[in-house]
Amino acid sequence: MSQRIGIIGAGIAGLACGIELKRKGHQVKIFESTSSPGGRIKTDHIDGYLFDHGFQVFLPSYERAKYFLDYKKLKFKKFKPGALLQSGNSFEKISDPFRDMNSFFSTVKNSRASIKDKLLTLKLKRFCKSFKLNGDSGESTIDFLNNFGFSKLYIESFFKPFFAGVFLEKDLITDKNFFLYLFDKFSSASASLPEAGMQSIPLQMAEGLSEDELSLSNSVISIGRNSIISEKDAVESFDKIVVAVSAHSASKFLELPSLLSNKMHSVSTYYYSTTSSKLASKYLYLASNSKHINHVACLTAVNSSYAPKGSHLFSVNVINSQRLDSRFVTEDLKNIFPAEEVDSWKYMKSYHVQKALPKKAVFGKLEASINGIYVAGDFMQSPSIQGALESGYQVAQNI
Repeated sequence: MSQRIGIIGAGIAGLACGIELKRKGHQVKIFESTSSPGGRIKTDHIDGYLFDHGFQVFLPSYERAKYFLDYKKLKFKKFKPGALLQSGNSFEKISDPFRDMNSFFSTVKNSRASIKDKLLTLKLKRFCKSFKLNGDSGESTIDFLNNFGFSKLYIESFFKPFFAGVFLEKDLITDKNFFLYLFDKFSSASASLPEAGMQSIPLQMAEGLSEDELSLSNSVISIGRNSIISEKDAVESFDKIVVAVSAHSASKFLELPSLLSNKMHSVSTYYYSTTSSKLASKYLYLASNSKHINHVACLTAVNSSYAPKGSHLFSVNVINSQRLDSRFVTEDLKNIFPAEEVDSWKYMKSYHVQKALPKKAVFGKLEASINGIYVAGDFMQSPSIQGALESGYQVAQNI
């Protein structure tokens, strides 16, 4: 029997929920307070450059993404597997020789990882193959890595900066199960960037929704169990309501003291352009010895659409709670790369994302319906695009 469903929030979770409900024959209306869908996934198009709000990549191995997205139309281009590890004033490559044959000798010679570390990495890859994320373990990622036998140097040079860029926390206190799940995803497919920037992912999802089904620039003022009061449409009645916003905002709508921990991880991304291709690499630079910078990526080396022809765009990422002046970031870059090269870079723009990822997620253990109102969001599954998609999908199945 067809029902009318009201959904608050046109982020990834809200869109996934709306699309799946529509497929099932229900009527949907998604309320979004901003002028475009995507939630925390945003891209600014300025003078031929693409500026994602924060450093974001897509993992094609995400199961639920294959269900909702048309990869071919998004025109993904891939990073190289592995990374460049900081070693004094230079970088050493480490990669997956099974997917990146040209990296075999450089990986074998990498001084930041012992032979034992390299063998353990292969063991870890087998250990977490097709790992299913079913709840947390109670053990942190850092404790797991130490107990697995990796050296301190390898953990500090590779695992900490690489997964700090994923978890948005440097101590790797994130539960080991989420780490194992993501390590498998990174091992089975390369991180990628779409041709039109990361926001093209939610924009593609929104293409299947009409103007009546996706109401943009329309803030929700309050909700009842079967009604929504918005700025544009006053009071509307629905058979079911889905709240697909952050845990903090959901707590307010549901009038709960705290649905979950409202704390969020923060990140700052600084963009630089240059005509020089000396440092243009499809590998991620991991800045383990930097004062501020966690990692650097040349986005145009991966997908040339991120800058006008003849220019390169670098994304410099700092994990912090407060925005740094770009001058400090530029000076820090000179401790990572040759100063004369950094002097040729032009600072373009920066984004401080105060609420980038939830610090806690419940991995599907919390009931999707609270006081008769459904809740969707990455915090309900895992802090990732996969988590948001899965949460929206699961709520649609429960209605």
